[in-house]
Amino acid sequence: MKKIFIALGNIPKDKLLHCFYGALIYIVISLYSSDIAFGVVVAIAALKEYLDSKGFGNVELKDFLATIFIPLLLYAKFIFLERGF
Repeated sequence: MKKIFIALGNIPKDKLLHCFYGALIYIVISLYSSDIAFGVVVAIAALKEYLDSKGFGNVELKDFLATIFIPLLLYAKFIFLERGF
């Protein structure tokens, strides 16, 4: 258990913020529609990385993946458990 907490403590703050905001956006919009919510999160994450490439000159795939990670898990739960696939 200690190893798990050490590993979680080594996650950069930037990636945790991406996870948090991606999840927050997904949860708020999924009150209306989970399909639309996941699409919006992916679009926002892609747009953010595009704007980073124009402004800072670097695109990090890890940022994109961190942003959509929790929404992807929540959307998969919705697909498999609530739709019955």
